[in-house]
Amino acid sequence: MKDSLVAPAGLFSPERQRRLLDALISRYQVCSRERNDLIQQHASQREAEEKQLLNDRSGVTADCRQKRRQTLTQWDAAEEDVFAAYEQRTIDLRHKLHRLASLYRKKSTEGQQAIERKVEARRDAVLAQYESRKDQPGIQSRKEIEQINASLQPLHRDLEEARELTVRRLDRLPSVPPAGPGESVDVPATESVPQTVDAVARLTRQSRQLIDEMHSGAAAKFVDSFYLPAGVAIAVVFWSLGVIIARPSAFWLYLVSGVVAAGLIGFAIFAALSIPLRRQTRRLYPMVYRIGEATEQTAAAGKKLSVDQAKATSQELIDRRDQHLRAASAWQQEQLSALETQLTQEKEQAQQRLQAELDQLGDNFHSTWGDVSSKMHQQAESVAGEITQHLAKTDSVLHAQREENASRRKQELERVSRRIRSGLKIGFDRIESTASHAAQRFQSWQQILES
Repeated sequence: MKDSLVAPAGLFSPERQRRLLDALISRYQVCSRERNDLIQQHASQREAEEKQLLNDRSGVTADCRQKRRQTLTQWDAAEEDVFAAYEQRTIDLRHKLHRLASLYRKKSTEGQQAIERKVEARRDAVLAQYESRKDQPGIQSRKEIEQINASLQPLHRDLEEARELTVRRLDRLPSVPPAGPGESVDVPATESVPQTVDAVARLTRQSRQLIDEMHSGAAAKFVDSFYLPAGVAIAVVFWSLGVIIARPSAFWLYLVSGVVAAGLIGFAIFAALSIPLRRQTRRLYPMVYRIGEATEQTAAAGKKLSVDQAKATSQELIDRRDQHLRAASAWQQEQLSALETQLTQEKEQAQQRLQAELDQLGDNFHSTWGDVSSKMHQQAESVAGEITQHLAKTDSVLHAQREENASRRKQELERVSRRIRSGLKIGFDRIESTASHAAQRFQSWQQILES
């Protein structure tokens, strides 16, 4: 209440005093209501603040509990990870141990199939090679026989020529007696077809020389050629022309006698020349015949040699084929045995390795579990300490805030109370001062009567 009243002007009527009292009463009531409203406001603030502080405390507590639960959850998750990894790895290793038998049976089957494929491919290659070469010896033999037959063609022509010449000279083929000493044709034994062909060519040249010898000489040229018949014919022509020109009385007699004489003369010359030719032919034809037989024998020996070589080559190809097939079978057995030994060793090594991994996994599990438990225990202790410190700090802060709010409300209430007391005191002092002043100026009737 402010001291804004006007000093008394000396007029103290009851109405004025009543208004003063009413105003003081009204001001007191208003101040009392404000003080009560402030008290209720403070109570509401205190209740709201307590709720807020409790909520803050509950939030901090919930955060701490959540953090503690997270720590415990992490602990459980870490241990669960360790257990899960151990269990999963153990299951995998034991599953691998159980699958080793089927795995290596599969490997064995695949290895055997691979070996069989290689062996089959090798056998197919050997058989294909044999099939591609098995006809070569026969083909080569036929070519060599054809070569020998081709080399015999000139000799056959020479022999045919010799037979025709002999028949023409002797009117028959003479019998060939067995070869006497020095008359046989010696041909060295041939060891190959080229040698046989060379021998046939050499004998053909010898027969050709003998036939050329049969054609050599003037008698052979006259008898084997057309010189003698041509000469007789020319003589007959000239004789006939002479007789026709001369026209003797005995024309036909001269003409016929000349022709007969020319024929007799030609025949006499032919007979005279044929005697040495017949002797030469009887001497040379057996030699040509023996050369032909020797050539045929040589060719037959060469053909037999070619056939024998073809048979030997064919048998060699068969033996080589069988040898390669046996080698492929032996290689297959060696590879199968080596594969079985290798897979057995690998299986034992795999079992030992997996068992060692299982043992090592158990040791690592206990060690890892201990490390995780120790680490998470330390982390939990650290989180518990942090939670305790946080709660203590929160309680301290809330208590300080509560004390601060209470002090603030107390100060506000005391300030309002001081204002009320101050206003009332001023009003009462003014009333008292006014009453004292009025008493001094206006004495009571009693005092007036007494005075």
